[in-house]
Amino acid sequence: MFQNIGELVILFWRALQALPLTWRQRQKVFDQFFEIGNASLLMACILSLFIGGVIALQTGPILVERGLASAVGGLVGMSMCKELGPVMMSVLIAGRIGSAMAAEIGSMRVYQEIDALRTMNINPVHYLVL
Repeated sequence: MFQNIGELVILFWRALQALPLTWRQRQKVFDQFFEIGNASLLMACILSLFIGGVIALQTGPILVERGLASAVGGLVGMSMCKELGPVMMSVLIAGRIGSAMAAEIGSMRVYQEIDALRTMNINPVHYLVL
């Protein structure tokens, strides 16, 4: 267990050291941001629709009882934009995209592509992590 924690700390330290190099490779970084956003957009929209519907269903009758029926839409919109939107996107990206990236790096490890990068004198931390 402690060996895994040590390896994670070393990988994190190497990634922090290599962070200034991302400015030279910023086009690749922007391409990855674009791919991550496109892969998550449809699922985030569908999830937002259903969560907004549940919020409206739960709060609507209570607000109508108190004579605030016109506030249901604003309440749902503000709660989705301010609170649930960022949390939902972070969980979605961490779950969906993070697991896809981990699986891709895992398959690269199995097929010895990371060793091939080292053989070609390409730093895997610079190439894969950043």
